[in-house]
Amino acid sequence: MIDFDSDIYKLADVQIKTQRNKGKEWSEIRNLDFLGSGPMDERASLLTSLIVPGISLEEWQEIVDSKENEEKNGISNVKIVICPAANIPSNQNDFNYKLDDSYGSAWTSYKRRLSAKGFGLDSIHSIQTASHKILNKISLDTRVTGPLKGLVIGNVQSGKTANMAALMAMAADQGWNMFIILSGTIENLRIQTQKRLISDLNTATNVAWVPLDNVSRSANSPQALSKLTLAANAKQRYLMVCLKNSSRLKNLLYWLAKDAKQRELLKILFIDDEADQAGINAARQKRGEEDQAITERTKINQSLVNLFMNKDDKGKLVATKFRALDYVAYTATPYANILNEKPGPESIYPANFVSALPVSNNYIGPQAIFGIEGTDNPTLNLVNTVSPEDLVAVKDLKPGKDLPQSLKDAIMWFYCCLAIERIRKADRPFSMLIHTSQRQQDHQNTADAIKTWFENTDVLDFVTGCKAVYEAETKMLSKSDFYDAMPDYPDKNIQDYPDFKDISDEIVSIFKYGLSPIKIDEEGNFNFTKGVHLCIDNCAHNFVENGNEHIRLLYPEENLGYASGFIVVGGATLSRGLTIEGLVSTYFLRTVKQADTLMQMGRWFGYRTGYELLPRIWLTENTKNQFVFLSNLDYELRVEMKNMEESGVSPSKVGIRIRYYPKRSVLEITSKNKAKAAVLVDMDYSGFATQTTMFYSDHKRLQGNYDKAVSFIQSLGNSISMASHPKANNYLEWDGVDNDKTLDFITSLEYPKNDTSYLDVKTFKKWYQKTAKKNGLEDWHVIVAGLDKPKPGKTFTIGGNTVCEVNRSKKKTADDDGLIRIGALRAPRDVYIDIDMDKEKESLTEEDRQTIKKSTTDGYRQIRQKCGMSTSSQLVIYFIDKDSQPRPNEKKRVEMGTDVDVIGLSLIIPDSDKPASGSYVSIDLSDMDDDMAEVDNDAED
Repeated sequence: MIDFDSDIYKLADVQIKTQRNKGKEWSEIRNLDFLGSGPMDERASLLTSLIVPGISLEEWQEIVDSKENEEKNGISNVKIVICPAANIPSNQNDFNYKLDDSYGSAWTSYKRRLSAKGFGLDSIHSIQTASHKILNKISLDTRVTGPLKGLVIGNVQSGKTANMAALMAMAADQGWNMFIILSGTIENLRIQTQKRLISDLNTATNVAWVPLDNVSRSANSPQALSKLTLAANAKQRYLMVCLKNSSRLKNLLYWLAKDAKQRELLKILFIDDEADQAGINAARQKRGEEDQAITERTKINQSLVNLFMNKDDKGKLVATKFRALDYVAYTATPYANILNEKPGPESIYPANFVSALPVSNNYIGPQAIFGIEGTDNPTLNLVNTVSPEDLVAVKDLKPGKDLPQSLKDAIMWFYCCLAIERIRKADRPFSMLIHTSQRQQDHQNTADAIKTWFENTDVLDFVTGCKAVYEAETKMLSKSDFYDAMPDYPDKNIQDYPDFKDISDEIVSIFKYGLSPIKIDEEGNFNFTKGVHLCIDNCAHNFVENGNEHIRLLYPEENLGYASGFIVVGGATLSRGLTIEGLVSTYFLRTVKQADTLMQMGRWFGYRTGYELLPRIWLTENTKNQFVFLSNLDYELRVEMKNMEESGVSPSKVGIRIRYYPKRSVLEITSKNKAKAAVLVDMDYSGFATQTTMFYSDHKRLQGNYDKAVSFIQSLGNSISMASHPKANNYLEWDGVDNDKTLDFITSLEYPKNDTSYLDVKTFKKWYQKTAKKNGLEDWHVIVAGLDKPKPGKTFTIGGNTVCEVNRSKKKTADDDGLIRIGALRAPRDVYIDIDMDKEKESLTEEDRQTIKKSTTDGYRQIRQKCGMSTSSQLVIYFIDKDSQPRPNEKKRVEMGTDVDVIGLSLIIPDSDKPASGSYVSIDLSDMDDDMAEVDNDAED
């Protein structure tokens, strides 16, 4: 009898689900037909050596029979642990910690703190659920197992600290007595984190939080390890926020090894905040004898490895082990953590678990602003495009040079927002962020140029400029637009824009109060004014300048009774970690090559409660395209991790996959030094579904695509009779179109290279030609899309075939960047359009027929598989009417307005049973003790 809690069962379960998702019958899975057509003993050998290591054929068939029974009868062998937060899936390694709900417990007290800070019940429930799930993954005794290591993925500016504090509070109630938080590389961020955590956690009465600050090597220090109270019944819980600095980490290791008796009592929860920063081993690899790579480690990474290996600051083994050492890494950009190294004792790879934090419905993240390519979901229109000319002007800014208009617009919009918050009687800070360079001199030049512009601008001219900007920006995003993009937003009555006349006097008042740094009086107090404070936040200005000015960003510790304003110019110190309060205007022109670095710089992501309509962003077209890419990358990774988490398979068994776009990425995923263990895996267009959603608008390219489409269709001859799909009117179809002929046509067309919903056609063509024979791919089904009722004058003839034009209007954009965006091309029914339902009566269930009739895409891959299309690729060609009009009430769309019909393509490639060959990156686990095949997650179109 197979153990349903074993790793073998879990790995087999993943593979079975994958094959069912591909439409395989239970008999095919049971008999290993998906591993080829060779003898059973060869397939069984492949199963036990590669797919599910260690399993026997009999065990495999037992599991398949069990899963088939579950599907038919709706039962499950998955264990469920009940906790006060939610029903949480568990596995054999989980711990069943019951949350302490007494009034004075650390967790209950922290819940009250969250409520007092304005967190709603849904948000608190979400934090509790996620943190309790993580708590159940860590252990109070790791002396035998060794340290447990996990990774938690948050979202940029999404309240990650609240989740960290919740985990700490829950763990404090259970008996962990030492909490060490690694917090970035910048001292003021470390201080901010420590103050926030102590403030949030110190309301409990069952435990007492004691801060430890920069522990030293001195035995006489009042914070010496020997002087701590660590008995099992002690109330003390020690909190240390440590900078990611090699000297401080070495001091920490020395301190932890100083007293063996105390060390034995330590139950440490080690939290790595911003885990992709500094702690990752980014050392360059050298080559040794016989060209073998010699792995060296950075000093910080080596200190972390020494900690996990029970070593001291000099790398010497310590005889006494900690009672418990659990490592939980938090980051919003986990690419380096996933790709840096393989699991093992001398590794910080999250071998034991991964988890993705949920976000509440009022979080404004990448998908809400930049969307997911290939979908037509509305997005928040917050982005203004900075022209190439303005980009050059910003890079050349010096005192005496005029600001580019886009920067003036961003500043004037900030003044409008600050005036709005003043008349709303807000009493919190609001900010503008200017991030154009990492060079300190550029920061100073930008700040000086802004001051010069203000000094030389008349107040009436400034207000006139504000009015023009206000009228343009408020048209970009209406209240109804916001709810279209955020339909589940909890506040159903957000504040609308006031009339400009209601804020104009306040703009004048703010302008007259002036623009200046934060002043320091003779007693050393910070004086905040009703004007705007111009700050430069970089390491060149650590404290003051000229004795009476604080240059760096500093918010008032108490409410001033009005909305205070801050324009902050900077670079690295503003890139992550530091909270930018009330961010309503961002001018961002940084050029970044790595996806993880750029995502962390998106300080405009987050919660904007009370001023939802106000945030605006100024980006170059290239940077905007990078964030579109990031939005897709982020979305797909979270889906991947959710699937892994729900399957219960640990990351030490399966490498976490990250989508890789060959030669298409406008960004590297992370730096090469951080991705040492990355390998291409599962490069496969099998099961791939894609569509063109972006087009060049210039006549030459449009005409070229049109002429090539006409020529291709003419070469096909007369179309066959259309399949008996209930909505197949006015479509054309050809079966058995030659592979090379079809691929030559597809690759001949010109589409924008930054359309991440499409594909790298050259790479695709090489893959198809290479794998067509191996995977048994036959020739193509080619279809020209149609309409049920074509409009008069919207049909024409090509080679004796009547072609119907389709209507796809284009999205309205603020700038003419030479591109047409339509959001989505393919009609849902088109995935079934080449299925002859009369012919497939026996193959299709009534449910399948209803799915086809209703034109829903649920399970379309399985339906195509049932109908014998496992070896036939589909190409649908769309002639998009050049005069296409938006539907009534579509305010965000305009007519197509081209002088020739636009040619769009939809491709569906059938699934394949053959091993794949790479369009994801992961780590290579082939030489690990528990080797297995990758989990396959089919992407929806």
